[in-house]
Amino acid sequence: MRSVTNCQQTNNGQATVETLVVALSLFAIVVIPVTANNESLVELVEIIVSSWMLVFSVTWQQFLLHPWAA
Repeated sequence: MRSVTNCQQTNNGQATVETLVVALSLFAIVVIPVTANNESLVELVEIIVSSWMLVFSVTWQQFLLHPWAA
């Protein structure tokens, strides 16, 4: 029974590492061309954060306008 538990923990750890590698690869695909066009990484992060803030605020306003939807 212990070997099964150890295997499951290893698989979960492996999945976490694979997810991290995929996420970093996708981030690199976005970052490298943007920074090659003489834009800084700070500007890219600012664009990403502001777009997520916009999505969050629109979603939040929707639930404030329609509390029955929650």
